[in-house]
Amino acid sequence: MMDEGNGPAVFVDRDGTMCFARLDQDGNRDPEFIPTVLDGLKRLNHTGLPVFIITTQSDNGRSQFTEDEQGEIHDRILEILSQNGVKIRDILYCPHIPTPENGGDNGHKPTSQMLLEGSEKHRIDLKRSVIIGDRIADIEVALEIGAKSILVPEPGMSAQDPEVDSASVKPDFVARNFMEAVFWLIRKVH
Repeated sequence: MMDEGNGPAVFVDRDGTMCFARLDQDGNRDPEFIPTVLDGLKRLNHTGLPVFIITTQSDNGRSQFTEDEQGEIHDRILEILSQNGVKIRDILYCPHIPTPENGGDNGHKPTSQMLLEGSEKHRIDLKRSVIIGDRIADIEVALEIGAKSILVPEPGMSAQDPEVDSASVKPDFVARNFMEAVFWLIRKVH
């Protein structure tokens, strides 16, 4: 088992990387996990690395969704993951709308405030950590904190997507699916 403090961690983006769709659309509270995610998370748990879910949910700030409702979704995600033998250390999320008044909201990806606060709370060495995400914003926040990054394009996108091709930042690895990302992480990082 890894040391509980000042060690690396794995941060997994929620929507598009772990779960198919935004969980708040049409009142949907049950996540539909993308294939290979549950098995991949179990493999990550076997490494001893703490696993965190990261997400930005500005619908809370738009009053489309309350923080209590967001908490219910997160509780349901954790319940399903636990039933499948997956341990998640914490869910880090930002509920705010980025606006000029809040400086773009530093908790909202691609800024690092949410991860900085989480790393302080859980004593995580971000420079030895990995972010797995489906968007260039996830890769940008990894670069900002000095972490490794793995891009797993959401279903329907590819690594040749215009957003990926034109991005000024490049991930450390582009995986075809979540399990491939986990295998790379275990070989190269752990």
